[in-house]
Amino acid sequence: MLHSSTTNKTNNMMGVVNTLLTPDYVVEDIVYIDPLTVSGLLTWHERDNQVLSGSDVRTWPNHSSLSASYDLSSPSASTQPQKIGNKVYFDGTHILQMATINLQKFTMFLVIDPDETQTLSNDGVIGRAFNDLIKVYRGSSPTRISFRFNGVNYDINALSQSYPSGEFVMTVVRDGAGTITVRFNKTQVGTRSSLISSIFDVNQIGSGTYSGVQYNGYINELLIYNGDLSSSDISDIEDFLISRI
Repeated sequence: MLHSSTTNKTNNMMGVVNTLLTPDYVVEDIVYIDPLTVSGLLTWHERDNQVLSGSDVRTWPNHSSLSASYDLSSPSASTQPQKIGNKVYFDGTHILQMATINLQKFTMFLVIDPDETQTLSNDGVIGRAFNDLIKVYRGSSPTRISFRFNGVNYDINALSQSYPSGEFVMTVVRDGAGTITVRFNKTQVGTRSSLISSIFDVNQIGSGTYSGVQYNGYINELLIYNGDLSSSDISDIEDFLISRI
């Protein structure tokens, strides 16, 4: 159960107590950072906050304090993902879309679980059509991730570890120099340089019927920040998202 708190923040694992000036979230008596208090948040599509028609996800609203332009919706009933428990499943034909966000420096947190029963050779999790994508390759290429910014490909072919099994937090950061950093559940697994002039446009999750990049699996929470966050903010938000899995 989550609730707001303005009391002291206690990190039970580290034994540190910090005085908070802004609301945080409490999960099983541990107080976590409120992502809204970190500057630059554009979208927060929260876990278990979808609008349904039966089990079909009709819309996935952006957080109520953020822009409704970034509410996600499906272009047709046939491309609506499915709500299964508190997770959202994309079957390779499903897609949710919103107004386009243009990103240079950014920090993105995705809570995902690619479907290992599928091919998973080139699955576009988030981006814009074919021109801008983050693609996962769990299955046959468990240490590869690919980025496409403004039509230019930037691959990391040798991540330091394979994709975790089951649901996990994938963090992607691009800093002002264009360096892309990828983290799985708080562990840095790879870096790659990119041209910062190559804008990353985002207006969809799931890749629908786009040939060759269909995403099969769950996307359960998404946060996008305009800017590269500090290492402490990144770690705090990852802790919060992991606590909700």
